[in-house]
Amino acid sequence: MAFPKHIEINRPRDEYAVVIDIVKMDINKGVSDDKFVLDQPEGTTLQVVGQAPRARPGQASAAAQKEEIVKK
Repeated sequence: MAFPKHIEINRPRDEYAVVIDIVKMDINKGVSDDKFVLDQPEGTTLQVVGQAPRARPGQASAAAQKEEIVKK
């Protein structure tokens, strides 16, 4: 099967360029679900579009923090 082995993208207006060289390609090879799971970086808050941000374990939500400030 023919496919591009060398790809160059130049975006001078955006001030970047990228070169991709394909060394090995496996066509129609299955990809396991674990390849699509990303660990959430420490100290970040998960934001699901259309929902309020969820606090990480041990991290108070913005509403809880605001409520704590009001109590003081």
